[in-house]
Amino acid sequence: MSTETGTHDPVEDSRASFIEHLTELRNRIVIILIAVTAGFAISWMWIEEIFTFLLIPLQDAARANKIDIDSAQMYHRSLTEHFFVLLKTGVYSGILLTIPVSLYQLWKFIAPGLYPDERKVVVPFVVMSTLCFLFGSAFCYYLIMPYAYGFLLGFADNITKPQLMMTEYLDLSVKLILAFGAVFEMPIVTTLLARIGIINYKMMLDFWRYAVVLCFIFGAMLTPPDLISQLLLAGPMMVLYFISVGCAYLFGRPPAEPTPPEEAASTP
Repeated sequence: MSTETGTHDPVEDSRASFIEHLTELRNRIVIILIAVTAGFAISWMWIEEIFTFLLIPLQDAARANKIDIDSAQMYHRSLTEHFFVLLKTGVYSGILLTIPVSLYQLWKFIAPGLYPDERKVVVPFVVMSTLCFLFGSAFCYYLIMPYAYGFLLGFADNITKPQLMMTEYLDLSVKLILAFGAVFEMPIVTTLLARIGIINYKMMLDFWRYAVVLCFIFGAMLTPPDLISQLLLAGPMMVLYFISVGCAYLFGRPPAEPTPPEEAASTP
């Protein structure tokens, strides 16, 4: 903001810049919400088919483990639960359908802080991020969920008759799908951070032992309580981490060379 002497007030300038960033963030969020609403409206037309699609891993697990298929049926506690579960399914589907829009808006928000040549990778960023998320979700749906659900159903088969509730099943399934989708974004996020200069491949190589431990911790937190399911998440996470190191080496900024001691001593 200019004063009467023609100078600028740094406090007012920073405040105006902060307000501009908040306005930009609000606009991006509004666009994402509109896109998710449109995705929800599209999903609602086939909402029962979508929920039935989510049940396939559970039913396949029951058949593969020779468990009574009635053990894989869904129940609801109240008259409203069925409606609200389908409503949540539509919201999750809308979010999944509009991932490219959300990623594009995220990129447009952070792009002003990047160099001109870095802004040109918007299309590859959106495409690769979407593909990585979908690949991770498909990996979970076709490999992790059938095994994990079969393992859990096997415990109840000889002891009690399970009565599976729609809400709990939807929450667990969505948690797994989103977790695997997010994990498979690791190379994309790493490449972006390396391009900005926040991290580099040497830092990641030095951190690899801690990264392996964190992979197993996240694997235990995000999967059902059996060792195989945890390994099926921790294993890909470790592979993705080292792929991320390669991406940081190929596409990131080179690490800064340390200043020789004699030059550092001579610097006033």
